[in-house]
Amino acid sequence: MAFLAAGGQMSAYCRTKTCQDAGWVLAGIRSLGLARPGGPAVGLADGFTLIGGDVPAKAGPGEPGRDVPAEIMRQLCANLPQLEEVISSRETRVAVELLIDTGRRPAEICTLEWDCLARGADGTPVLVYDGANAHRMRRRLPVSEHTATLITEQKLAVRQRFPDTSPGQLKLLPSRRLNPIGSRPVTEDNLIGRHRIWIDSMGPLLRADGTEYGKSLITPYSYRHSYAQRHADAGIGIDALRELMDLTPMDTTKRYRVARPAAAKPSTR
Repeated sequence: MAFLAAGGQMSAYCRTKTCQDAGWVLAGIRSLGLARPGGPAVGLADGFTLIGGDVPAKAGPGEPGRDVPAEIMRQLCANLPQLEEVISSRETRVAVELLIDTGRRPAEICTLEWDCLARGADGTPVLVYDGANAHRMRRRLPVSEHTATLITEQKLAVRQRFPDTSPGQLKLLPSRRLNPIGSRPVTEDNLIGRHRIWIDSMGPLLRADGTEYGKSLITPYSYRHSYAQRHADAGIGIDALRELMDLTPMDTTKRYRVARPAAAKPSTR
């Protein structure tokens, strides 16, 4: 896996996650006594295990400020219609659009409930999600009518696919595998992998000066940074930005407050 990761054939996240999962399986076998005489894993030697050096450190989602330049974001958005065709997954396309539009964490988008769209007292559409940071549940984020339409269309598609499942059991982005009633969401691993296939399928992504932008810099988490920086550049107050991004440490929020020339400001979709 280290060889595959070094050659760009496997992401660092996938390598780390696979090693961790293997370690958990081995630990589970032993803690349940399955390697004892008569058990299904009898003969599993004690020395067959993973030690600290075998599992690479978990790759973080990136530092605040690693946003995608505006001109690159425009190219990505222009390629969104081809995403579903490239990877044959409506759920991934919707997930990527929601990441771009809302700036939520990938795990928060993957686990959205089917009935995640609400309306405020003034009729403004609101995304209801569970925050991955410190388990802050039932968070509410005002969204655009474009995003509300995207969610509504996805809800209809899911309902048609699982007509007999109660709404309370459904996920907005149900997995396509081993999911007979639509209650199991797509996984973050799956989203990351399919997103990478889509990014790599595009032609060169060019900056405003004509130089090529590295595709490896673009991950599902990049859209959160871009969303935050876009609002920071628009002059939103730091307290409001922290609340908008559902961040706890103030220092993390401050790192988005980097002044930019007007021409470099990202634009919305």
